[in-house]
Amino acid sequence: MSDIITRCPDCNIAFRAQPSQLSAAGGLVRCGTCLMVFKADDFLQQPDPESANIEYMPYVLDGLIDFPEDAEYEIEGELNQALDQQIGDELDAVNIDGNLPKLAAASQTKALDDDLLSTHPKRPSNTKALPFFSAALILILATLLLSAQAVHFNSASLSLNPEYRRLVQKLCATTGCPISEYRNLDGIEISQFIVQAHPQHRDALSIRLLLNNRAGFEQRFPQLLIRFVDLNDAPVAERLFSPSDYLQGWLANAIIMPRNQGIQIHLEIVDPGDKATSYAIELTD
Repeated sequence: MSDIITRCPDCNIAFRAQPSQLSAAGGLVRCGTCLMVFKADDFLQQPDPESANIEYMPYVLDGLIDFPEDAEYEIEGELNQALDQQIGDELDAVNIDGNLPKLAAASQTKALDDDLLSTHPKRPSNTKALPFFSAALILILATLLLSAQAVHFNSASLSLNPEYRRLVQKLCATTGCPISEYRNLDGIEISQFIVQAHPQHRDALSIRLLLNNRAGFEQRFPQLLIRFVDLNDAPVAERLFSPSDYLQGWLANAIIMPRNQGIQIHLEIVDPGDKATSYAIELTD
């Protein structure tokens, strides 16, 4: 028997097939171009001169040689299940001209693309994120500037807070804002305050006392005001001593008073006379 010519119903490509091959494969062939499986006998073509150069099908379903003939329909149904579900029983009534399968494939591709787009939404554009980060950066810089201005104008009071003092000192070292010194005269303790006649000089008094800075921070040495009063608490005499007057030894010319360290002070003054019946000492700036 001579070769037959059949045409693929999907891509409309014609090719030759040997009857022996078709018999062995149960009449089923697979198109080498679009891989469509169909029965060659259902789409036979009359040979013509233009089909003389038609090649043999690149591959016929020769793998079905050991299968029973009724298995060919089951295999064909599995290979074309997606197509059968879309066109149903109307396939026999439709004039297959090669366009329907392509449209179906195109619709399936579009549906697949839509699914991918819905599953993987587009990431926000970087260009849209840039204004947000720019605005955030400007807001942070403005907040820092306002904070620095607040510290600058309130440096005197903020510097008295131990939690902020170091930060204020660093800022004021650059901007020149004022810093208040730690000062607490009530934290300086006076003890062993003794006034007596000078052992070597007549009409002179020897004064001894012990100063101790208990304030919890270093501060300037205070001035010492010693006052004498009479029986009616009327002033008789007074003398003001600066740190340079009463500091001696290793503390001479010192300005800052250390913490929790007893400092012996020895002073010599003129005796105010018999009218002075009592005396007192006061720390001042």
